[in-house]
Amino acid sequence: MSSFLLATLATLAMLTGTFIGIYLHVRLPDDHLTDETKDIVKLATGILATIAGLVLSLLITTAKSSYDAVADDVKGAAADFILTDRTLAQMGPEAAKMRQLLRQTLEIAKNADLTKAMNVGARVDPLSQAATYVDEIGRLVRDMPLAKPSDEWLRQRTLTLLTDLSRVRWMLQQEATNVLPGPFVAIVVIWLGIIFAGFGLFAPLNPTAIGALVLGAISISASLFLIDELNTPFHGIVHISTSPFVEAARIMGPLR
Repeated sequence: MSSFLLATLATLAMLTGTFIGIYLHVRLPDDHLTDETKDIVKLATGILATIAGLVLSLLITTAKSSYDAVADDVKGAAADFILTDRTLAQMGPEAAKMRQLLRQTLEIAKNADLTKAMNVGARVDPLSQAATYVDEIGRLVRDMPLAKPSDEWLRQRTLTLLTDLSRVRWMLQQEATNVLPGPFVAIVVIWLGIIFAGFGLFAPLNPTAIGALVLGAISISASLFLIDELNTPFHGIVHISTSPFVEAARIMGPLR
C-alpha cells in the first residue's frame, strides 16, 4: 500500500466517523444527548485519543530513527569507498587494478536509482552488480603478492573495509522491505474513526466546526503518510539519495 493511499483511507475513515456521529446527533432522542452522556463520551474519546496519540508519536520516532540509520549506512558506505581506496594506494602500483575496479563499483553505486534498485524482485539490480565487483576486489586482494611483510596489515584492513561494504548492501536491502503491519495500521485507523465519531456526535452543526474536524482528519492522516514514507526509505517522496557516493567519487578522483 502506498503512503498516499494509506493517508487517504485514514482520512476517509475519520470523515466517515465524523458524519456517523453527526447522523446520530440528529437521530438520537434527547435523553441520549444529556450532559452526563456528553461527559462519558468525552472521557472515552479522550482516553482513546491519548492512546492513539502515543502510538502515532512512537511510530514517528521509530520511523525517523530507522530512516536516519539507513542514511548513516549510505554515508558510511561512501566513507568506506574512500578509506578502501587510500588503503589500496599504500600497497603500491600492484593494487592499481583493484583501485580501478573500486572506482567502477562506486560509479555504479553513484548512478544507481536506489528507489528501483531496492525493489524486491527487480529485473535490474545495479547494487547486486556492485556487490559482485566488491567480491572480485576481495579475491584480487587476497591473491596479491605482498612487496613486504608489513603490507599484510594493509591487506587485512582492506578486506575488513570490503566486508563492511558488502554488509551495508544487505542491510540496505533489508531496510527496503520494511512495511507497517496491516492489522496494526487497521487498528489505529479504526481508533481514529471512533474518536472522530465521538467528536461529530456533539459537534455544533456549523461550517466552522465541520471544517475544523476535516482539517484535523487531514493533519492526522499526514502523520500516517510521514510514518510510512520514513519507514520505506527507498520508496516514495522522502527517500535516500546517492549524493554521498557522488561526493566520495569527487574526493577519490580519477586513478593516477
